[in-house]
Amino acid sequence: MLVLGYCVYRVCIAVLEQRWPVELGSRSAAKELGVCTLVGVGFVLLIVGVIWCAGSFQVTGLGSILGAVSGISLALTAGFMEELAVRGVVFRIVEERWGTWITLCFTAGIFGFMHLGNENSSWLCALSIALSAGMVLGLAFVLTRRLWLAIGLHFGANLGQAMIGLPVSGGEPSGLVVSELSGPLLLTGGTFGIEASAVTVSLAMILAIVFAILAAQRNQIRPPFWRHVEASKKSGGPISKTSD
Repeated sequence: MLVLGYCVYRVCIAVLEQRWPVELGSRSAAKELGVCTLVGVGFVLLIVGVIWCAGSFQVTGLGSILGAVSGISLALTAGFMEELAVRGVVFRIVEERWGTWITLCFTAGIFGFMHLGNENSSWLCALSIALSAGMVLGLAFVLTRRLWLAIGLHFGANLGQAMIGLPVSGGEPSGLVVSELSGPLLLTGGTFGIEASAVTVSLAMILAIVFAILAAQRNQIRPPFWRHVEASKKSGGPISKTSD
């Protein structure tokens, strides 16, 4: 699936846009993917640590190697394919007209909606994913204009949850250990998992703000189309005649 998705994306970009897909460029790919995978795993462990300190997480047994392999494969496939579709296609194309901030909110909403049909999901779970993963992963792409940061974070977060026996986006948990969440729904996310936890949303919003500041410092924030029109009118450029 990974090879097929990569090849289809490359061919579509070459045929439809007639360009080299720099968002999947090999420069710094291994470093960005590796580092952000570790960051994603660490982020999950931080969230679980907070929930554990509140007395709402415990390991109840051992899992299986087969379950762990299944969890890794699902985490990697979801992380790669969803980032290709949401950030690589939708975000990149919509941003060309509507700018970074509107596109960020739009794609975060789409990303949350995509998880609405998952097992044990609800509108609250979808909103939590939109505000956390939707924002963080979108800004991870904006920060470098490459997909590897977002893919690494996505894979790492899914991997961290799977390996410690937590449900990933409401799915059946499978990992090296068997874990249990108990306590307030707002704290644990309930049967959907920690992605619907207020702890996750809060920490993710902090990370999103950091990414947004860094992206602004690197001049990676793009304005909507009407800002270009206004700038052209002030400078007397050719767009002013077309827009009139």
